[in-house]
Amino acid sequence: MGSKFAIVLNFKEPRYASLPNIMKAKKKPIDKLTPADLGVDLAPLLETITVSEPPKRVGGGKVGSTYLWPPMGAAEHSVHF
Repeated sequence: MGSKFAIVLNFKEPRYASLPNIMKAKKKPIDKLTPADLGVDLAPLLETITVSEPPKRVGGGKVGSTYLWPPMGAAEHSVHF
């Protein structure tokens, strides 16, 4: 099975337009089209029924102590020499 590869050495350099092509582009007329000319309907596809704010956040409770003994999972994390 054969393959062909093309290597481009300057693929990272941008292609700049030449002055004659810039002048030609300035003279070329630009067609202005409306959505109706293209057959596009601009009516929204979704309907907004209601908009409301989320409920207010309530404060959390105060924790007395987080000290646990024996530590949870101490047997799994112990190191033996």
